[in-house]
Order: sequence, then C-alpha cells, then structure tokens
Amino acid sequence: MSDRFTGKVEHGVKMLIMVLWSVIMVGLFIVCVISTVNIKGDMNITFDMDNPFINIASLIVFAFVLMASAEIVKRLVPDNIVRWCKINRNVIGVVITVAVSAFLVWWISITHYEPTSDQMLCLEKAQQFIEGNKGDWRVGYMSVYPFQNGIVFFDVILLRIFGNSAYIAFQYVNVAFFINAVISMYVISRYIFKENSSIWTWLVTVTFYPFAMYVVFCYGTMIGFSLAMTAAMFLFIYFDRRKLMYMIPCGIAITLSLIMKSNYAIVLVGIALYLLFDSVMTKKLKSTIGLVIVLAIYIIGNKTFNTTVEKLTEAPLAQGIPKIAWVAMGMNESVNTPGWFDHYNGYVYEKNNRNHDATVSEAMSHIKQRGKVILTTNPFRFYYKKITSQWNNPTWECFNMQERESHTPDYAIKATVKDGSNTVWIEIMNIVQTLINFGVLIYIVGCWKRFDSLTVYELFNAVLMIGGFVFFTFWEAKSQYVAPYYFVIIPYAVIGWKDVIVKLLKGQLFRGEKKDEG
Repeated sequence: MSDRFTGKVEHGVKMLIMVLWSVIMVGLFIVCVISTVNIKGDMNITFDMDNPFINIASLIVFAFVLMASAEIVKRLVPDNIVRWCKINRNVIGVVITVAVSAFLVWWISITHYEPTSDQMLCLEKAQQFIEGNKGDWRVGYMSVYPFQNGIVFFDVILLRIFGNSAYIAFQYVNVAFFINAVISMYVISRYIFKENSSIWTWLVTVTFYPFAMYVVFCYGTMIGFSLAMTAAMFLFIYFDRRKLMYMIPCGIAITLSLIMKSNYAIVLVGIALYLLFDSVMTKKLKSTIGLVIVLAIYIIGNKTFNTTVEKLTEAPLAQGIPKIAWVAMGMNESVNTPGWFDHYNGYVYEKNNRNHDATVSEAMSHIKQRGKVILTTNPFRFYYKKITSQWNNPTWECFNMQERESHTPDYAIKATVKDGSNTVWIEIMNIVQTLINFGVLIYIVGCWKRFDSLTVYELFNAVLMIGGFVFFTFWEAKSQYVAPYYFVIIPYAVIGWKDVIVKLLKGQLFRGEKKDEG
C-alpha cells in the first residue's frame, strides 16, 4: 500500500469529517443565537425567539473578561505562583473535582429524587425478581424491553445491598462514574491536543452543570457514557503505546457500556472505524487485530450476559420491540414536536400481537408512508424542529428531568430547579451554550487553516458528535439522548477559546502570524 494511497485516504477522511462537522456546528450556532428550545412539565416543548444582540454581546464580553483576567494574572500575580499553578495543575484539577463531587453528593442527600417512568419500572422489576416473581420476563415489561436487563440487574445488586435506599445509592454511584467520565475525557484530550491541551478542558467539563445533574437520573445514561469514555481512553493509550493488551480493557468497558445503555453503540462504531483507519495508515494488521479483540470481547460478553439472564429468569431472552419501530416513531408528528416519543413503538408491537416479523413489516411500511408525507409537505420544517428540539435546549433536560421526579420532600433549595423559578439559571445556560458553540467554531476554523497538518485522530470526539447527530436525526428524539454527544465536544470549545485569546493578547489574530506554542 503506497504512501500516496494512504495520503489520499487520510485527506478524504479528514475532508468528510470536517465538512460534516462544520455544517452541523455552523447550523447549531446560528440557531442558538436566534432561538431557544424550552422543555417544561410533561415534555411541553416550545420554540422561543432569542435575543441575538445579547448572545453576540456575551461573546464579546466573555472574550474581554478572559483577556483582562490573563493580563491581571500576568501583571499582578507573582511568577513563582504562576509557575506553581502550572506545575501543580493536575492537583488543582483534583481539588476542584473533589469540590464538585462534594456538591453532587450534597445535592443528592438533600433532594432524594425518586425515580419515575422507566427508571421506576426498572427498579420495580428488580424488586419483583428478588421476590421470585419472574413472569415479567415472559409476558410483561421485560419481554417488551429486553435491553433494560442491564439496568434491572444493576438495580438488583443495589436493592440487595441497600434495600429501599437503592435509588439513592444509584445516584451516588453515578457521581463516581461522572468523575471517571471527566477524567477519561481529559486523558483523551491530552492525547488529542498534545501540548496544546489545558487543565481548563478538565475544569470546564467537570463543572458543566447540565450534564453533571444526570447523576440523579437512575438510568444507564451516566454509567454507560462513563464506560464508553473509558473504552475510548484505552483506544488512545493503545495508539500511543501500540500494545494490544490495551484493547482488552477497551473491549470490556465498551461491552459493559452497551449492556447499560445500548445507544452507546455509536461509540463502539467510532472505535471500530478508527482502528480500521489506523490499520490503513500504519499499513499493518495490528489495529485490525485490536478491532477483532474488541468485537470478540463484546460478542462473548454480550452472549454471556444474555445467557446468564435467561438462566436467572428461567425464560428465553425475548426479542422485544424491533429497533426499526423507534425509527418509525422518529418520523411521526408527535403531540410535543416532530420525532418525539408518542407510544407508536409499543402500539405497533401490540397491534401485531408481539410478532417480531409482522412488527418490522408494518414499521417499514410506516416509514415509507411517513417519508412520502414529509417529502411532499415540508421536510425542512420537520427536521429543523426535530433536530433543534434536541440540540438547542441549553439545559439538556436537566431541569425537566428533576421537575418530573415526584414524591420528594419539599426543600426550599429545590425551588431553583422548579418550573417558573429558574429563569435566570436557564438564561445563564443559554449563554453558556452560545459560548461553547462559538468556541467549537473557532477550533474548526483553526483546523481548516492547518488542514494539511491536522490529524484524523484529533477529530475523534467530533466523529462521536457527528455519529450522535446523524443517528438521532432518524431515531426517536430526546435532548437527553444527545447530551453525551454534545458533552464530548466541550474540550474543542475550550481549546478554541484558549487559542483565540492567546492570539488576541499577542496581536496575532488579524496578522496571520504563527502561534507561539509556549
């Protein structure tokens, strides 16, 4: 395989990723400047006009504050203190991470949000299993949604240890996994950005409130994401050290991630694509062998888990609702907004007497019929509302999620997340989203300027974001589904802002001078 061929492959892959990412981020930035999606109560979704002047002004003010802060540090803070901070930056990161962890633990301890909806149902099924009632795996909820087995049996473990406080234990466990996710992302950032990485990528992600609040969500979202990021971390450790042994923890982590939350298959696909790409670039089979190891661990691990579930429940593993039914539901005009949950998946499954093949057939027909309707009416409106309802909610459902967690003591502190009482906090998050989107755009512009030296490996998190964007354009829509794939691009925003502030301070932004990496 010639260098010319691999060069063309690398150029083509970079171009594809950059074009897709640029189009997506330009669109999201424009939309977030002129409008905001709010989600209140029981999925009451509204598309509200935003104030472009305030959003643009916030970018200017933020840049000025960063520049002023840098100048103050440069002029007033002694050099020995600055040097100490640079040398001990990881210590600073650990201290702030511990502080965030303490806040999250405190928040859980005073709110005691009880699970609702699927969270509650999974806990109920786990309790039924402990009591010896396994019929649900034959004809009930678990036979319809077998992908919930991972969460249910995790709940079983917590219930056996903590009893009625299992859901609180779940939330505390989520805190540990959130911190693990942040640290894993920081390690990935160190490999991606090299010396241009910054402790700020760690600090901004660990303090990103909308995603941090998912610790109160007794579902597979946080644990699955954390394990997926651990798998990605070991992927980059492998790329750096070229030892296949790192593919083993990578495979184990992504397998456990998918058992907890099947939608993180997007990350598995990303890992697989990067290993194949690396095989082409290195002209060696080592990364292909690494992919085989990861897939073998996943297949064996998933099969072992399913077999164990069958033995424990004394019931064959049900097929459940076909995945295509969620795609069909994602093309409906729901009561809330296009593509959101409207019970179609369960309806079509029951209508066909839980016959898998018949359900697939009707769902496919529904997709074709809905496709014709969307194309002949207003496809732009349909997908604009579906996409923006997911990606342009600055709270990422973190307030709505907590508002719907009922049966909790009426602490005054919780009023800050209640509908109608958190307007200021929502506006702050709205500005934060604008800052993040613009920071990512700055980074993208920088990538285009140095396109020849840009590496595909640097774009890994962008590929995950693109994967999430494409997948959930067709899947059932929810802002909480895409939140992890937005979270992974925050490091790009941090580096983008860092680079532009450095250039502004050195007067290089408009002169096109080469940046001093020091």
